[in-house]
Amino acid sequence: MMSELSRCQADEVLFDQAALWLFRLQAEDVSCAEREAFEQWSRLSADHQAAWDEAQALYGALKEPARVLYQQQSVRSKRVPKRGRWALGLCFGALAVVAAFVQGPVAMDRLRADYVTTVGQRQTVQLEDGSQVSLNTDTAIRVRFEGGVRVITLLRGEAYFQVAADKARPFQVETDQGRVTAVGTAFAVRQSEGKTALVVTEGVVSVQGKKTGDYTVTVPHGQSLRFTEDKIEPPQAMVTKSVLAWREGKAVFRQRPLRQVIEELDRYWPGVTLVLDQDLAGEPVSGVIDLERREASLNALAVLLGAEVTEITPYFALLHRN
Repeated sequence: MMSELSRCQADEVLFDQAALWLFRLQAEDVSCAEREAFEQWSRLSADHQAAWDEAQALYGALKEPARVLYQQQSVRSKRVPKRGRWALGLCFGALAVVAAFVQGPVAMDRLRADYVTTVGQRQTVQLEDGSQVSLNTDTAIRVRFEGGVRVITLLRGEAYFQVAADKARPFQVETDQGRVTAVGTAFAVRQSEGKTALVVTEGVVSVQGKKTGDYTVTVPHGQSLRFTEDKIEPPQAMVTKSVLAWREGKAVFRQRPLRQVIEELDRYWPGVTLVLDQDLAGEPVSGVIDLERREASLNALAVLLGAEVTEITPYFALLHRN
């Protein structure tokens, strides 16, 4: 009999698959073959249909408020009156000072990079060997092809690599924590908070930490892991497409605390969003969120959780309850 943990993991996998089908079917370039594949997927079991129903319900809970708010602009949001802006302005000023310090490393990364994206921007570039690199928001990479090796340095952010096979020249992605090596495959690498996260969608790659010596870990497609300079975590199976939903302009969440959701969304939106209520920050959120519509998405989340959005400036917003 399936354990409770295994059952929960299976539900997570099916939800991720259903959420991805949900926004893929709305794409302008969706094909008849993809629609047929979805129909086959949805008929595989009652659990598949239940996951689809859940994804539709959760997306609808966000989509309808977003649609209304996008048209009317302020059903549950408000702007701070001038008299009340002084105290909040001090808070925003302090954040601006912090941001100025943060921008130092950002500027240096961009000066050293060959390809760069700013906050909210995504870009796909083709390298001289035929490989393609998709850069996520706020990402910088440096490219060096020499000495029989192809080396990409991920200076900051996240990128998805579709590698042109060349057995004579291994393809390496270097981060502050170590190195990922492949020959011909596809994988994503994200560098954040002293860790590197790897997701493999095709083929096999190897991982080596800066301080792990000759010790390497092989990661096959459909698995992911994280590593630091001196530690490589065991690979884990995952629905890789949900992690790469950013390539479609979406973010997929299932039962994630609001604070984590906002932290992730703020990677794509310029400015800062603060959750003032600790209870609100812990509220679980599920759904597929459109990364292209910041204001509508924030307001939809607020409506869903019985909260409000207060905009101080277009780059500084507060989520709170009355």
